[in-house]
Amino acid sequence: MQELKPIYTVSTDCQDCYKCLRECPVKAVKVSSGSASVVHELCISCGHCLNVCPQGAKRYRSDVQLASNTISKYKAMGRKVAASIAPSFISEFSDLPVSSFIKAIKMLGFDIVSETALGAEQVSAATVKYLQQEKPDVCISSACPVMVEFIKKYYPSQAGRIAPMFSPLLVHCRMLKKIYGEDAAVVFIGPCAGKKLEADSNPDLLNASITFEELRGWLDAEGITPRHLPENMERFSPNRASNGALYPVEGGMLSGIKQGCSSVESSYASFSGIENVRKVLEDLENNEPPSPLFLELLACEGGCINGPLVSDKKKLLSGRANVLNYANYRKDSITDSPEVETRGEYRIEPVIPAEHRPAQIKKALEKVGKYSTEDELNCGCCGYDTCRNFANAMLSGKAEPSMCVGNMRKIAASKLDSVISALPCGIIIADSGSRVVESNRKFAELMGEDNLAVYQSCGGLNGASLEKVVPFDYYFKQVIEKENGFIEKEISSETGILNVQIFTIEKNQLVGCIAQDITEPAVEKEHIISKAQEVMDQNLDTVKKIAHLLGENAAASEDILNSIIKNSKKTGVKK
Repeated sequence: MQELKPIYTVSTDCQDCYKCLRECPVKAVKVSSGSASVVHELCISCGHCLNVCPQGAKRYRSDVQLASNTISKYKAMGRKVAASIAPSFISEFSDLPVSSFIKAIKMLGFDIVSETALGAEQVSAATVKYLQQEKPDVCISSACPVMVEFIKKYYPSQAGRIAPMFSPLLVHCRMLKKIYGEDAAVVFIGPCAGKKLEADSNPDLLNASITFEELRGWLDAEGITPRHLPENMERFSPNRASNGALYPVEGGMLSGIKQGCSSVESSYASFSGIENVRKVLEDLENNEPPSPLFLELLACEGGCINGPLVSDKKKLLSGRANVLNYANYRKDSITDSPEVETRGEYRIEPVIPAEHRPAQIKKALEKVGKYSTEDELNCGCCGYDTCRNFANAMLSGKAEPSMCVGNMRKIAASKLDSVISALPCGIIIADSGSRVVESNRKFAELMGEDNLAVYQSCGGLNGASLEKVVPFDYYFKQVIEKENGFIEKEISSETGILNVQIFTIEKNQLVGCIAQDITEPAVEKEHIISKAQEVMDQNLDTVKKIAHLLGENAAASEDILNSIIKNSKKTGVKK
């Protein structure tokens, strides 16, 4: 069985919306047969797709069972199991006394409950020492694993500027093993999908990573209700964090390192949100800073309190306040030097964009109806910023022609026009404003020479006032207001006696009409009905598929054709 990655797609729930692709900051999505899957080699595990997928097709891997099995396994061997709690817990569980929160986690079987923020303090101390001794021109914080992944893959020229330290979590794991035994197990609990990637990459330090959401579900499954637990003497082990508790808010890390460095040694800046960070990195690619610079870069806007897996994304302000109020910040509590080894190495794995020849790009663009630069709308509906980026993605096997909504809409409209034009009976469709939306030549012929002349000179009757085209427009008005309205009449015209069937296509929006000359020979009428059905049968399936791909954009095409078929069968041939 293939190993399940931290973020994946449930293909049966994917509904052709491509929202994950539009929102993915690195376009780590491949669309095949209408289903959008995660390309793990490109993914930075930011978890943004988990929040934006309207169908819930994007999921993260649950590691609760792994955490539970770890507890059972290690306890059976007489080893300790520690829970490393992300400092954003105080924002996520602000309604709980800290002692009750700790007690609830211990009731799951953990021996030790400790703050990841302790590892953050070690990283701050190591960073101060590094800035003082190495004096780098630019130093980028290693605290956010998503940012580290982003830089390694997409800005490899800046990867050498990442501080040579492990993340606070991995350093905390080292601390816990030093205190409670090298054979102790560690499970992280927090709001970040990227931590699952850290667990996969560092199994010797971190056994599992679960989210706050997973923790809530685990507690519920065990019948543990933290808010019902009385306040007690439970405390974080080995002690409560101080400045490290500020790490989950933007600028929090800077508070712990500024005091250790002279203001003339480095300038400090904090940026959060991947798109903001991208601008910073682009700036670094093109410009050297005039003085030494330390950058705290965070993937989530506002910091970890706004992580992808927090329960309430609206608590950005109150969440920050909770963190600041909880943090036991003291200038004199800043660690002078790290107590454990913080150094870590990062393997740079740059994503090398595929390069395609101009002739290949041109051919790919032609597949989606782009024959000139004027055809390239760059609307972004496919998920890519430009049509050429989309063409590159198609050539790389990450995208399909059907993702171009503009082209599919044109195909749907063209197909509908073809179907209606090919029908041997008269067809007209009007909107609620009594304007012609669509018609065929046969209908113009049945309405007389004047209408036929207009049809021929204007290429159709589209946009014409209904009352100027048909002498029975009042029947259309009667039908438009009914959900399933239907009127059948025999009406005299200058060409003969017409059997007209007027019916609702979309309530209060569209109404259609099928007209046949009943003075024609019966054999001819039979042929008309047979031919009409043949044309519809040949074309309906294609239009339905197009309409499905476009969703609301072309649903009217399917409704129109279904209505025409339904109503052409209602009365059959008039003798």
